Amino acid sequence: MRRSHASAHLSWAFSCSGVRWDLVIGDSILPSHILSAHSHCKDSNYRCEMAGLSVFLVEDNKQIRDHLIPALADLGSASVMAVAETEGEAIAWLAHHKGQWDLAVVDLFLAQGSGLGVVRWCQGRDRHQRVAVLTNYPTEAMRKASLDAGADEFFDKSTELDEFFEFCLDRG
Repeated sequence: MRRSHASAHLSWAFSCSGVRWDLVIGDSILPSHILSAHSHCKDSNYRCEMAGLSVFLVEDNKQIRDHLIPALADLGSASVMAVAETEGEAIAWLAHHKGQWDLAVVDLFLAQGSGLGVVRWCQGRDRHQRVAVLTNYPTEAMRKASLDAGADEFFDKSTELDEFFEFCLDRG
């Protein structure tokens, strides 16, 4: 199943939380600032119709991005439209691309600001858009705060990758 392959792509990486990252699997796809991932789209301001699930990734850790982006691509129909490292970058991108993304994947601890602020900003999103928090800090208090802020789901990077990818595959 595609979900298992994607999980395998990341399982070693997220289990090493807090440990120095020496091994990089896969290619580095995006630089550490916001960048369109659809080179085949003529205008990156508009959602590419060739893509299936359009993902906006809010993650400040380059190694995690470098693993998560190809893992999402392994799902077959998911592609990362853009990434942001800070709350401000994320909100600016979201404000400029209303309705053009399907899934926002948000880490809680960012280079500046908080993922909770990003999740709160998404409360007025379109019905088809979903928000998932993917974090290395999976306390019950953070889970509750994330869901209260408007996240659809909350996942632990270390132990709930299968559930996260299942959520990504579920279009319902």
